Amino acid sequence: MILGLDFGTTNSSAALYRDGDLTIVQSSFSEESGVLPSLLYIMRSYDYLLGKAAARRYLSEDTGRPAVWETRHAGTIDYWVTIDMPSALGGQVEPVLIHHDVFVQEDIGAYGRLLQSIKTALRNPNYAGTAIFGRLYTIEELITLLLRELHGAAERAAGQPVQEVLLGRPVTFTGSPRNDARAEAILRQAAHAAGFQRVGFMLEPIAAAYSYHASLSERQAALIFDFGGGTLDLTVAEIGGPELPVVLATEGLLIGGNNFDQRIMEKFLWKHFGYGKAHEGDRKLSYEVYDYLLDWARHPDLTRHQYFREIKRAATVNKAGPEFTALYTLINNKHGYQLFEAIEQAKIALSQQEEVTLSFHVEGIDIDQRITRQMFTRAIQDYLDQIDRAVSRVVSAAGRTPADIAIVICTGGASATPAITDLLAARFGQEKLRPHKPFLSVSSGLAIAAASNGHMGH
Repeated sequence: MILGLDFGTTNSSAALYRDGDLTIVQSSFSEESGVLPSLLYIMRSYDYLLGKAAARRYLSEDTGRPAVWETRHAGTIDYWVTIDMPSALGGQVEPVLIHHDVFVQEDIGAYGRLLQSIKTALRNPNYAGTAIFGRLYTIEELITLLLRELHGAAERAAGQPVQEVLLGRPVTFTGSPRNDARAEAILRQAAHAAGFQRVGFMLEPIAAAYSYHASLSERQAALIFDFGGGTLDLTVAEIGGPELPVVLATEGLLIGGNNFDQRIMEKFLWKHFGYGKAHEGDRKLSYEVYDYLLDWARHPDLTRHQYFREIKRAATVNKAGPEFTALYTLINNKHGYQLFEAIEQAKIALSQQEEVTLSFHVEGIDIDQRITRQMFTRAIQDYLDQIDRAVSRVVSAAGRTPADIAIVICTGGASATPAITDLLAARFGQEKLRPHKPFLSVSSGLAIAAASNGHMGH
């Protein structure tokens, strides 16, 4: 039996397909739907929690508490180097053992560390991992923790060992073939470490095509529009009927729903957190401070960065204004996760409403921000333009025209954004759009594809 597993930027899921029945794997950390938010909370004991349980523990233990940083010795790394000896000493190449002491900064008051969007770290070829309470976790180890949970849940659901997995992967991780190969190799190693003996890969939009394929009795040309938290994957394929799907063209963009959240946050920076405003004479905070603010996972770095001194000083200047006090509180007391959750919920609400008010009130941060759908669309217009061009390219690369596309399968949480559905409707027609299992289509399709003659991708 082969498990279909979708390791996502924001959410992950797994499925089994046997004898025509699809089973969504339910882990102890999953939501009722089987969706597992890709959140990891590692405690000082090195125990960990996943999903919403991880977020709840972080909010109860670490939010509202100022960071207290201390430099600590994390251990010694030994490695060999070769040295060319001077001719007077024989001129030989001699191996020398080097002892390198490693020091890390640790928040000694922290109960744990919350990690989100681990998948995006695969884009960075220089990212090896992160130190947590004196221990270095490689990116492979972090991913393994999540994959191992889903593996165990799959074996409980199957009532037997599950030794094979078909993993989804985006069309592109980084845009570089070399770095893409590295990212896939890390995922493969993590899957083996999680207990799988055989590991295959399939592009995520192709998996989504398999998920929809079985519902079509006749062959049709389809565009699969898979828009998740971290990437947009596009595929044109022939699906339906007795034959397996045939892929005609694929393309990937490093644009996701998280980028849309950041655009909302950008609107808050000047009004609520002092962006562009002088706090002392004509002195303003560095642009880099606000660049960090666009990603809540980077907020803790500001508390130990040289820029934190700027933030603290701005908050204590008598006439600087409440924006800088709010900024200091946001960073020092770790309210970034809560704020971005509020932004995410406001974005989701805009899919159903023309206007929302985002309210966020904690410890002197007082935000009541009106956001209209029109404002949001303007804020993401450059992304929409890139997406529109990519859709045009992939259809053309498939040798098709928009009129030739019979259905547009919309999956991934961000695919329901009204600006996205409007874009697709304008190009293909509203009647062709098919929303399809936004958080489960990839894992479902992977399981179905895996059961099709033992298909293991590559």
